[in-house]
Amino acid sequence: MLDISIELQNDEILTKYDIPSGHAILAEEKHLPLYDEIWKMEGREAIPGGSGLNSARAVNFVLKNQGHEGSVTYIGSLGNDEKGEVL
Repeated sequence: MLDISIELQNDEILTKYDIPSGHAILAEEKHLPLYDEIWKMEGREAIPGGSGLNSARAVNFVLKNQGHEGSVTYIGSLGNDEKGEVL
């Protein structure tokens, strides 16, 4: 539910986690440490989102403009940690 965006200066982190440049991948066990590593990077952006939340927000926007405010509900849970506070 929280997208993390970083701007890389080189391909070092991509090589470290075996991620091809310019590709999308499905995360595997070997990628798990990546999340904490990029969370600690200077200049990272944390953006509320994820495909489910983004879809709910988009549908709610469309319905609101058609006079159906409050038609979309999104239920989830947050961890009691820094990432949950950011979201």
